[in-house]
Amino acid sequence: MKELDELNTIYLIENRLDAKKSKPWTTILRRNNGSVDFSRKWTDYQEGFGDAPNGEFFIGLNKLHTLTANAPHELLVILKDWDNEMRYAHYANFKIGSAGEKYAIKELGEYTGDAGDALEGHKGMRFSTSDQNNDASSSNCALDNNGAWWFKDCFNSHLNGPYKTQEKSHENGVTWDTWKPVYSLKFAAMKIRKISI
Repeated sequence: MKELDELNTIYLIENRLDAKKSKPWTTILRRNNGSVDFSRKWTDYQEGFGDAPNGEFFIGLNKLHTLTANAPHELLVILKDWDNEMRYAHYANFKIGSAGEKYAIKELGEYTGDAGDALEGHKGMRFSTSDQNNDASSSNCALDNNGAWWFKDCFNSHLNGPYKTQEKSHENGVTWDTWKPVYSLKFAAMKIRKISI
């Protein structure tokens, strides 16, 4: 029953944005139970990994670049805490660069939502993993935080961090600091959708 409630809430959030749009959302990232290790190397993040479409997974940077480079897309981030409260962040435009550009966030459109804008500080940043340090920090944010992300120095959000099943008050987890600082979330999903022109 909890899964059905979660799906209904996600459906309502997706359709609240614009009920007239008929194009489906493509999930590019899902965290929901810690069954997949997200502390992975550069090549794993390039190609994608995990248990798609319903388990934990990341679609892969190569595919994400191809999708967002070939047509304009919007981004929807859906989050849930351990009290089962859900929030969202919507960005009117989202595009990442090529492998040569280290998959930097090239475009991040206007924010709306109730989770706060924890991605703005990552705009323009290149993607980093423990073995491919592309952040703006003097340290290695991916290595220090056991994950991978568009780190700056180091993050306001980190949805690829370690999944915490017990220790929820933790800065090093699945985080979105503008909603829940120093807190590891129960659920996170990133979805993109082609913008109708």
